[in-house]
Amino acid sequence: MRNQIAKIIIYILLLAAVMFFYRPLMKLDDHYIYAADGEADLTGFDFTRYRARVYASGWEYYPERLYTPGDFQAGAIDTPIYENNINSAAYGSYRVTLNLPPGKTYGITGRSFLYSTKIYINGALADEIGAPGSAPETTTPRTNTYAVYFTPQTDITEIIFQVANFQMEDGGGSYSFSLGEAGLVERYRLTRLTGAIVVVGSLITVALLFIGIFIFFTNRRCFLYYALMTLTIAVRIMFTGDKPVMEFFPDFDWYAGMRIEYLTFVLIFVFALLYFHALYKKLIWRPVFAAALGLSALYGGVVLFFEPMVFGALNIYFYALCGAAGLYVLIKLAIGLKNGDIEHILVFTGILLFFLAAVNDMIQYSLPVFMRFYDIISVGMLFFVHINMIALTIGFERTEKEYNEAKQREEELTRKTNFYHRVSHDLLTPLTRVSTCVQSAGRYPEDAPELLAKAQADIMEMAEMINDALRRDREGEA
Repeated sequence: MRNQIAKIIIYILLLAAVMFFYRPLMKLDDHYIYAADGEADLTGFDFTRYRARVYASGWEYYPERLYTPGDFQAGAIDTPIYENNINSAAYGSYRVTLNLPPGKTYGITGRSFLYSTKIYINGALADEIGAPGSAPETTTPRTNTYAVYFTPQTDITEIIFQVANFQMEDGGGSYSFSLGEAGLVERYRLTRLTGAIVVVGSLITVALLFIGIFIFFTNRRCFLYYALMTLTIAVRIMFTGDKPVMEFFPDFDWYAGMRIEYLTFVLIFVFALLYFHALYKKLIWRPVFAAALGLSALYGGVVLFFEPMVFGALNIYFYALCGAAGLYVLIKLAIGLKNGDIEHILVFTGILLFFLAAVNDMIQYSLPVFMRFYDIISVGMLFFVHINMIALTIGFERTEKEYNEAKQREEELTRKTNFYHRVSHDLLTPLTRVSTCVQSAGRYPEDAPELLAKAQADIMEMAEMINDALRRDREGEA
């Protein structure tokens, strides 16, 4: 037991170390820079060693205006609002000026705004993700990460974001971006992409492994549900956050991508419910289990057949359902912790970490700006997957041990049965001869000495056979 716990602790510590040192998974940058009145001073920043995260706060914001660099040069603009505006207007413009040392090639990279973005740097169009417009008819939604590079000729760099969102009720919001020398930014972008692909590949490998185990052990349905949940998480990672799928399919339909993003969340919740129900039959009260599955199916249908504006607005209620179900499972698992079962403790730890990460993201999403530890739900999700993998492996090992012990008992019983059968069969012949000799001695007294001598020889033979059989039984021979 102690050896098993030590192995688990070592594995979890190694997993934690990998996630901590691979900082892009935790959405961390080297230094955070805050703008004030639409300006951020980076003249003393060491770009040779670090990247700067220019925080989405204090930028100039112009709701319901799509300003170009020419508009700012002509002064044909309204008075700006200096704040990040989530749940604001359906379209608008953001502007931030950076004090940068001129003559170097810099890069900025980040997630596009929700849900279409046009980027201008120093008066030139740098990138366009979708097409922001002032009406739904003139707006083309698209989300992706961007990486653009520029060489400022003066110490003032102007960056303008035109954004529009007529597809979701929340009005979208602004994201911060990473700024650095071109080489550092490109390595950072590729590291994040590589990290996401590695994570997806590892999740798919784990899922296929447990699907393979389920094929040979079909009574272990928890393996199947765990594999499907893990596979769905891998798909979701490709369509959320930095959206790695767009690197391979840049023209992927935005509406299809949004449906996949929301449907995978529904499926993860459904497979998680089925997994816990298969792992602990009495963990979830049957009416609660049926109601949760029914509501999930209903919301999944809404995602499939209704517009993003509709299922996006209803998403908060599905989040509430997931949160209530997660809290319910946590409480039920916590009650069962008194049994001290190592698998039970691991499953509880996994869902607790995932639940806390989800709560953190939901709280920070509701704040005026995106915080630096936003989107750690991906880290919590990975811990949940790996910790439950350990729990399933321990359960499988225990069951296999019990099976092997039962098989050994069965083999021992079979051996003893065969032993008694062979002994009884081998003793039958000399016993028959002894019986014949004794009966003949009674009928033929003159031959009695010879017959009794034969009987005694047979009895000695039986004694040797019995001693030999007992010796072989003690030595475990068949």
